[in-house]
Amino acid sequence: MHLEKEPISYDLDDAEAPSYFDVGKWHVVAIVVLVALVGLVAAGVISVPEFGGPPSIDDAPGKEERAAGIDLVETETTLRERLNEHRSEDGLSGLAAGEEHDAIATYHNRHRAVAAHDDDVERPTPREDYAEFDHECSYAPAFQSFPISRLGIDGSIHAYDSEAELGDAVADTLVAAPGGDGAVMDDYEAIGVDIHVYPNDAVYVSLFLC
Repeated sequence: MHLEKEPISYDLDDAEAPSYFDVGKWHVVAIVVLVALVGLVAAGVISVPEFGGPPSIDDAPGKEERAAGIDLVETETTLRERLNEHRSEDGLSGLAAGEEHDAIATYHNRHRAVAAHDDDVERPTPREDYAEFDHECSYAPAFQSFPISRLGIDGSIHAYDSEAELGDAVADTLVAAPGGDGAVMDDYEAIGVDIHVYPNDAVYVSLFLC
């Protein structure tokens, strides 16, 4: 088959140039729209995402930093350390901490909290929430997300007097439960941890293993 190049041409006499008024009119419209958007952002009506940053949920129902006098962030560290002690006893290497791993665990836990208190939000699957992040694991990633009452221990934050008591209770019970240790005792390299307390004082834990 022989293809010929066909030049594209047009008659300059047929081309209608826009007037200065037409060009200026659209410039004015664009400026008005831009000013309106800036005003909405400044007023907090529209939020601007941080480009390049991980997704996050900042308004989930409940407490994510402190509840009933217990520092939940410190409890997350205690839980991770206690799980690593159990792994060491079994001859396994410790699970490293990482900001992105924690961010994934936190996102999933808070997303579940939002869904639990909003009928218009479907309960998210771990796969869906993991897909929101640009992250790759050496192994197939695993989530363990649950109310701690499912471990057979008291599920209320008020049942614990310290970060160590809560963190140790979750880690020890999780590992000791028949088949309950799951991925936390597998050959993973890193772990993300999040603890969230629902408005009804129930403690929920999310673990992301990678």
